[in-house]
Amino acid sequence: MEDMSRVGTISDIFGPILSPFISVRPVSNEIIETIQKIPRGTAFFTLKTAPPFRKSHNADKNISPRKPKKQLGD
Repeated sequence: MEDMSRVGTISDIFGPILSPFISVRPVSNEIIETIQKIPRGTAFFTLKTAPPFRKSHNADKNISPRKPKKQLGD
């Protein structure tokens, strides 16, 4: 077994947990009301931030990332 005493806990990283739910950024009441109106199981992506834009390697070579589908009969 590895020595687990050196493994940090969440409270070591974020500080003491004051509330059961940690919010990275403040959420407005409008968003909370909107979430409550949406039925469970529905995909809800508004709170997620878009990933940072990454330049693809294909952009350097001017190659489209998706190959065009071959049409039947060609």
